[in-house]
Amino acid sequence: RSSAASDVYKRQAEEIDICYYKAAAQFAKKDYDGAIETYTSLIDYDKENANAYYLRGSVYLDTDKKDKAFKDYKNAVKYAGREYEIYEGIYENLTNKGETEEAKNYLKKALDIKPKDGADYAEQGHVYYLLEDYTQAKSSLDRAIDKDDKTALLYLACLLYTSDAA
Repeated sequence: RSSAASDVYKRQAEEIDICYYKAAAQFAKKDYDGAIETYTSLIDYDKENANAYYLRGSVYLDTDKKDKAFKDYKNAVKYAGREYEIYEGIYENLTNKGETEEAKNYLKKALDIKPKDGADYAEQGHVYYLLEDYTQAKSSLDRAIDKDDKTALLYLACLLYTSDAA
């Protein structure tokens, strides 16, 4: 990449970061329409921006616009790829709004991702843990640990604590 092209790329990346900070600040100040507008501009810039769909969907959900939230969540998952955090975030948001079954469906979609490495197995173990399928969680976490994934150790500790408490 040439120096000029690299500068343009850096500037664009900075502007995108600024938009995310702006939307977060708008949301924190309860300027929900402003946050939605800012996330929409990010989506207009990149129609496959899973994070922007997820975050805008979360604002819609918080403002009781469920249909729009579900549409954005569907797009977020469509473009999320291996970003398990998006699936887990949607699950958490929907669970907090009492949409438990819909929330679990998003976790189940995360399980459709074919694990490639230890990090994927760790995330799948975490998803199984959230679904309270502790046998599958342990199996996935063991595979992640076999592949030297350190995050899996944290998830396994949570799993062992939960199953001991049960």
